[in-house]
Amino acid sequence: MALEQGDPRQAQALYAESLQAFAELGQMRDAANVLDELAGSAAGLAQWERALKLAGAAAALRQRFGAPPSAAAKAKLETSLDPARRSLGGAATTAWMQGWAMSLEEAIRFAAA
Repeated sequence: MALEQGDPRQAQALYAESLQAFAELGQMRDAANVLDELAGSAAGLAQWERALKLAGAAAALRQRFGAPPSAAAKAKLETSLDPARRSLGGAATTAWMQGWAMSLEEAIRFAAA
């Protein structure tokens, strides 16, 4: 709701709390969904590198736990990440791979920072 009400910073803080809770509960699909939402929120703030790192971390988590996104969620994320990829050019792949290499614990710390 915070994001829909135009408060992306508050949304990021709430998403980070949710990420921690889902991880503690072992709800990896939900944790990956929150990472994707964090990525979209970061992209909305023009935090391009952060957005791609968070999306990379979500993609890696999804692969490890067999939790693919819905088609609608994937399309939404791709649309939000397009400006990040265009802005960063070749560095976009590096940012994505840095996120991909994060453990869940590292992704949680990164999300909270």
